[in-house]
Amino acid sequence: MKAYAQVNLPNYPVNFKFRASTLGQVVTEIINYAIVLAGIALLGFLIAGGFDLLTSGGNPEGIKRGTNRITYAIVGFIIILSAFFILQIAELLFGISVAG
Repeated sequence: MKAYAQVNLPNYPVNFKFRASTLGQVVTEIINYAIVLAGIALLGFLIAGGFDLLTSGGNPEGIKRGTNRITYAIVGFIIILSAFFILQIAELLFGISVAG
């Protein structure tokens, strides 16, 4: 009898790195890719915020937009990393394996 929480996915081609076959492995892969994408987004927003600051020409609105963009990028990245570390702590406390 198959449990409803158990999900078996088909086998993927060998050159594809996403080889999860259970729901837990799918969540693990998504978390790993989300952290990488968050890092790339952080870099992009830092560059965009710096560009806003450089091209503001002393305009207070441009300076505020650039600083806000940089601040929000850093805060968002900290939130994502905090969620990852909270998940790691929960794994240690409860003895479960969610993220690899």
